Amino acid sequence: YSYHSPLSTLQFFIDTRFLLFFIVSLFAAQVAAQSDAAIPRTHKLQATDERVSFKNDDPEPLPVVEQKSYRNRLYTGLNGGMTYTNGWLLECAPSIGYKFNNRFSMGAVANLRYVSSNLHTSNGALYILNSVALGAGGFMRYKLSSEFFVHSELSAINYELPIYANGIAQYDLSSTRPLVERRFLPSMPVGIGYTSGEALSFNFTLLYDALHSPIQNPTASPWLIRMGFEQRF
Repeated sequence: YSYHSPLSTLQFFIDTRFLLFFIVSLFAAQVAAQSDAAIPRTHKLQATDERVSFKNDDPEPLPVVEQKSYRNRLYTGLNGGMTYTNGWLLECAPSIGYKFNNRFSMGAVANLRYVSSNLHTSNGALYILNSVALGAGGFMRYKLSSEFFVHSELSAINYELPIYANGIAQYDLSSTRPLVERRFLPSMPVGIGYTSGEALSFNFTLLYDALHSPIQNPTASPWLIRMGFEQRF
């Protein structure tokens, strides 16, 4: 067992994978903003209390592109997730996002997880470790259609993890409980999702954690299923 200093738990923030995710996020946001700016606005909309009319030299004016306000571009969600392999992982993930256009959006997500893991300690006993994990991160989404989207997320989650030696969880001689410590672990769930597309939509997302480590993470499976509701997505 090697001691991890508090500074070492933050080393993933400067990992090249996180830097790459940040650069890609900025590039995608810039492309989305440029695509909005490139939309032609050759028609002027004149509104009165009673009617809406177009001013244009063409006999049949094209429809005006609706310009959404900053508030209308925001959407919120509350999703629950779960997975099961050598124990349960249950998740509550509230989120808030911003739509740069009709397809691309970015936002922030919080992670509250309950983890129940089956451990084999060095004295040969089977012990169930129950703990709560907290984390936060950012996400990107791209709508493939009105119902399907791709999702990419990057989070830092603080777990209560057992202390291993030679692949075996160590335990306290006085209580036979496993020795634990709290550490931050990076998480990058990527996958595809379905939305009902209504003002208050139902979402289903299948995610695979690209940074999952079966040795360090409390669950053996990198897969996570999320379901929940989102407003104005």
